[in-house]
Amino acid sequence: MTPSDGGRDGSGPAWAPGRRLLVLGVGSTLRRDDALGPAVAEALAAAALPAGVATRPVHGLVPELAVDLAEVDAVWFVDAAADPSLAQPTWARVAPSAGPGAGSSGHALDPAALLVWTEAWTGRVPEAWTLALPAADFALGEGWSARGSRSFREALDELRRRLGVDTAT
Repeated sequence: MTPSDGGRDGSGPAWAPGRRLLVLGVGSTLRRDDALGPAVAEALAAAALPAGVATRPVHGLVPELAVDLAEVDAVWFVDAAADPSLAQPTWARVAPSAGPGAGSSGHALDPAALLVWTEAWTGRVPEAWTLALPAADFALGEGWSARGSRSFREALDELRRRLGVDTAT
């Protein structure tokens, strides 16, 4: 996934207790490193998450997710990125946009287009961020590349740190 608004932000989002957050792990479990997003969501869900934080692995972003996005304060999209310029998992802020990038991420919609659906159907838009995970192999099959394995560990550590989750879990 390439940041929808092109704006990478190394600082990333802040989360505070009491805020409702949905972490969406996006990707196909049939395409090696593309499975990183769902794997991160599943691993994070196995931790003792703070109240108000939910995770969900999804194969792709579909309009029906707009209902779920309307019920949270923030959404973090976690997805593998075939971007050789990424050295580590990278945050980018996302704003609603139905421009030229809508639907071009290899999934049904990209995050910016899903936010457009959310706003159109519900009248509200959560704060949204992408966490792009460096990845190298999107061929059909199982198992991650060495780069994908590093991205998985780095992303999981990053998310646990932001949420104040014990890394021993």
